[in-house]
Order: sequence, then structure tokens, then C-alpha cells
Amino acid sequence: MDPPRRTHCIEVLARTTQLLHATRRHYADYGVISTLKKAASWLLQRALHARPARADPLRLAKSTHERRFRRFTASSPEQAASSASIRSGQRRARVLTYRWHVPHQYELWKLPIDVTMVTETGSVISDHWDYGQRPLPANARLCALGDINPRDYDLAILHFDENVLAPENTNGIIGAEWGAAFKLFREQFDLPKVGICHGTPQFRGQYNIDYAGADLMQPIETERQRLVDYLGNIHVVCNSYQAQAEWRFRRSSVIWHGFDPAEFPPATYERGILSPLGPLVLSRPHYRGYFLYRQVFEGHYDHLRPETLQVPEPQPPHAGNAYALAKFRSYVNELRRYSVYFNPTLRSPMPRARGEPMMCGLVTVSARNHDVDRFIENGVDGFYAEDADELRSQLYFLVRNPDVTRRVGAAGRAKAIKVFHIQRYLADWKRLISHVV
Repeated sequence: MDPPRRTHCIEVLARTTQLLHATRRHYADYGVISTLKKAASWLLQRALHARPARADPLRLAKSTHERRFRRFTASSPEQAASSASIRSGQRRARVLTYRWHVPHQYELWKLPIDVTMVTETGSVISDHWDYGQRPLPANARLCALGDINPRDYDLAILHFDENVLAPENTNGIIGAEWGAAFKLFREQFDLPKVGICHGTPQFRGQYNIDYAGADLMQPIETERQRLVDYLGNIHVVCNSYQAQAEWRFRRSSVIWHGFDPAEFPPATYERGILSPLGPLVLSRPHYRGYFLYRQVFEGHYDHLRPETLQVPEPQPPHAGNAYALAKFRSYVNELRRYSVYFNPTLRSPMPRARGEPMMCGLVTVSARNHDVDRFIENGVDGFYAEDADELRSQLYFLVRNPDVTRRVGAAGRAKAIKVFHIQRYLADWKRLISHVV
């Protein structure tokens, strides 16, 4: 090999080595590193020994990986991670869990994993999938506890809320069996574990609309600490930074919700204000902001006319996943008819009931809590406030200015797609699961 050619090979070798180090962290699953190693080895041999080779690995690398590599290096690490499979050894990770929050699990099971949800745990809610909320993903199944061999699984996911260890503090709303599945998984399954916290610490009066004690809304510190100690060093995922700060788990992180924009088309702005009110709100009035709702709307119902969502049953009748898919579509189609979503909740960490309207382009007006000021630019892509008068003024402003409502709603949808995109959500979870497994 002549000196100029040898020098060129050494320069390319140096560049290949740089690429190898640059891609080691994020692209190991795509075969890029393997090809670069082969190319580097071939270049080294050519540069040092000047021996001809039958095939040029650099050319092979270019033809095989060039487009894929260019796409990956142009994207963010989060986007790259979302395209990879989570694997344990040479197979998809197998996750053991139980049915809990169906809309949350519907999104989470979009991960490239195989999910088994255990039934007959003693917790009634875990014995069936609720097809009235979401379809059952193809990679998820229900299986009786007696048919489970924990050695067949790589990871256990423990869903829980603030009531799993102390249902007696729920004013009879929640039964004693509520935390059975959670406790079974915590104590009986010797697997790597990740917890998902769906609530905030218990507080006085949480389930009692008539509670008038001086300690109303005060956290029950003994129960918070008991749950933290019970989880020990299990890594817990919280839905908001405020919830993470309130709980103070020993190991925790925050993963905001994720939604697929394709499942939440833009709003049509046919109707006015949508806001939750019903049995679920009244059973936890302080948690879900019932009293703030009343302060905002009392004396103003005729002008603001807030409505609750009524989802029609699919016609003709369906069953199983066909019913679930039709019901989900019916829910979204009804949701996107509205223009504004008023969220009065006070203690719910990052409510999905707000995220889904925002993904459709409804203008969200929220009580200021649980990270809303981290992703909403007030007056630009949504609204929030700390008192009823200001919240009411924001609602009046939107009702009287439909053009502004559409503009802010579109900006809110764009923000939701950026912040709450399903690919970001899955990438966050892949990194966590890969680390734990």
C-alpha cells in the first residue's frame, strides 16, 4: 500500500474509532457497533500489512447501515431508544404483574415485552380486564396464580396507590382486599421489581365529604412512612415531581404519562366546557377538587355551562376487544367535541383525564398543582391558577373568545405531542427496565 493510501486508512480508522465510542451508549442494539468493529479491524490490517481483502467492510457498513445510522445519529437518544426491544439475554423481557389502572397499563404494555397479569390474588379488581376502558393488548394475558412459575419471568411490576396498606382510612369506600395483589407480589415473588405509584399520601378527610376536623387535608405521616418502609429499596415510578417529593421513596423517578397522538385526533370545538363531576369525584371530594369545582361554578352555571362526559355505548353491540376498541373510539370522539377541559383536582398526580383532552387540543384550565406549571405556559398553551376567581375568569375568557380557544387549544395539542408523546414515554420505561433487569 502506498503511503498516501496508508495515511488515509489510518485517518478513517481514527474516525471509525470515534464513531464507535460515540455510538456505544445508545445504539448497541442495532448492529452498528459490530459493523464498525469489523471495519476498524479490516482498516488496521490494511494499514499495517498492506494485504488485499476480498470484501471491504467499510463498503458493507455503508450499504447495510448508512441510512439507519444517519437516522439514529440525527435523532435524540430518547427517539433511538424507543425503537429498540427490551430483551433479557436473547429474548423479550417477560413481565409479571396484575391488572390495576387499565388506561395506564394499556399505554405501558405498548412496550416490546410479554406481560402476564396474575389473577386469583385476593384482590377483586385484578381478576378481570375492564374492556369498557381499553382493549387488552396482544402481548398481555391473564393467568391464575396457581399456574404461575416466577422463574419464568424477568421482572415484576407492582401497581399501587396510597390505600394498599391502609384501606381502613377510606371511609368504607375501598374494601380490605384492595392491596392483596400488591402485598402478594411484594412478599412472595423473588424477582427484580419496579413499583408504580398511582396516588399521593393519605390525608385526613380524603374520602369523607362531611369531614370538618381541624386536620382536614393533613397527610397521615405514619401511613406514608409505613408504605415507604414496606417498599424498601424497590425503585418506584411516580407520575409527577410533586408526588415524588411528597412520598420521599428511597429510590424513585418520575415518568410522565404518554399518549399516541394518532389515537387522539384534534378537537372539533362543537361544545363548551367539560369538567369531571360524578360518583368518582364525590367519593374523594377533596382529592378530586369537588369543593373547588363548586367555588368556580356556583352562581355561574347558566353562563359557563360545564358538562360531564357521556360516552354512548357502541352500536351494534360488541364483546371483548371489539367492544373495547369501539368503546374507546366512542370515548375519544365524544371527548374531542369539547373546547375546554377544566381540571379542579388537587391531589391526583398528573391526571390522565386532563392529558387526554390536551392531546386532542381542548384548552386545559387547571388548579395549579402536580407539575402543571412545568409544561403549561399560562395563556399560551393552557391555563392554570391557584384560586377559584382566577380560574373562573379564565373560563369566561375562553367562552367569550372562541378564536382564542382554538388557537390556544392547537398550541396545547402541539405541547402535549411534544411532552407526552408515547415514544418519549416508552423510551423512559425502556431505559428503566433495562437497568433493573
